[in-house]
Amino acid sequence: MEAANMKTVRVQIGTFDNEVHFNVADAPPWDEADALLWIQQVYGFNAGVLAGQITLGVWNTTNAIVGINSVKRDAIRHFCWSGMLTSFLGVEAASRLLGGHEGFAKTEQQERAYQTTMDNFNNSIGIITGNAFTGNPNSIPYINGWISTGSQFYDSGALMIWYPYDPITGDPVAKRGQGATA
Repeated sequence: MEAANMKTVRVQIGTFDNEVHFNVADAPPWDEADALLWIQQVYGFNAGVLAGQITLGVWNTTNAIVGINSVKRDAIRHFCWSGMLTSFLGVEAASRLLGGHEGFAKTEQQERAYQTTMDNFNNSIGIITGNAFTGNPNSIPYINGWISTGSQFYDSGALMIWYPYDPITGDPVAKRGQGATA
């Protein structure tokens, strides 16, 4: 039996197939609202407003996409959100906000911990991609460009998805996005 703070998720990516253990007590002590305030204090009020606008814009735009399942939508949403935050505000501010968003898994059930693992992975891919545009605002893609790239990444298996249970073992499992039907 797992300790209350310890969570385990089985990750299958390419030839990697193993259990990953993590302590949810290590989640950041701030939440999303705290992170937005920190961004305003460190980077200025307009940066906090921009972070909020990016968050709302990505949420609304990805929710409006027709013809995709909720798993693909969530993977694309996290990729777009993290990529756009990074490209406009930099790695530190994006990581702070994304960490605050995922940090509430400390108080949630095991299932939420698995989703957080997936979201953090997809956030990392978005941060890496978005960092290529940092400091060059004229080259930052519009949201539809991010969605298109996220969809391509998902279809190629570059983004992680989460299936609640392995059909054979009953264990929770995280996989790459390719061919998801959930």
